[in-house]
Amino acid sequence: MTDRIIKIQQLQQKDRMDRFVQLKLYEQQSVMPNLAAKSMLFKPTAKGRRPHFPEWEAVPVVNLPEIEMHFRYTQLDQNDLTGWLVLIQFAKHREDLVAAFNGKEFLRRMRRQGNSRDYAWLNSFVDRINGTQLRIGVTGKAEGKDRRYIYQEALAPRFMAETTQNLYALELSKVLWAFFGVDSWSFVDLNARLALGQNQMAMAFQAFLMANQSPYWATWEGMHALWGAGYAEERLFRRKFQMRVLKPLLEQGIVKSVIEKSSSIGVYW
Repeated sequence: MTDRIIKIQQLQQKDRMDRFVQLKLYEQQSVMPNLAAKSMLFKPTAKGRRPHFPEWEAVPVVNLPEIEMHFRYTQLDQNDLTGWLVLIQFAKHREDLVAAFNGKEFLRRMRRQGNSRDYAWLNSFVDRINGTQLRIGVTGKAEGKDRRYIYQEALAPRFMAETTQNLYALELSKVLWAFFGVDSWSFVDLNARLALGQNQMAMAFQAFLMANQSPYWATWEGMHALWGAGYAEERLFRRKFQMRVLKPLLEQGIVKSVIEKSSSIGVYW
């Protein structure tokens, strides 16, 4: 195969990827939502053996009917999400998206985020992040036509290690980095995500706000219908939402102010 043919093939591949990431899900925007916040891929941590799914398992995506997600192999949890974001910290200054680190430094950064892990966990995490396959289907408009895209890959599809010195290098998926990380077309920045810890409801509401223009006004009845699954009473949902979502978003400076009325709420950011 000549160099010219190889170059043409590379340009064609780049064009396909550019068209994929520019799929318009929101009017006047060519950005993707941060699915670490908008999906339930990373489950809350739980004791016991991790579930294993040899076949594709559906993942709920919050308030984004145009996106479908599935995964197979090992279930990921919130500790894995923190580990993934630490990988992003290692890789974000490199054009090749390779997170290169030693195990001691990785575990130190995990501890900074309130996660005390060990080398056994690190090695199992690398296996999961390298082996668990994701499949994302996106429906939207591109080039004036309705389009349906499907992307399938692991979060870190390539992995290398020098085990005697605990040196690791993981190449991150460019597309999944953007879906589950931070760059010029993600809604949720890394520092804000880490500040929210494992508060999944606050993360999801934050991502929802970033897809809208400030301010966002809604009735409490509408908020209960949209966000209150599992809360039979609007009164109980309202109290929990104030404490679990609005309070941490205000404390982190993600939300600037909240105006609450008897039947409605306004959020400014």
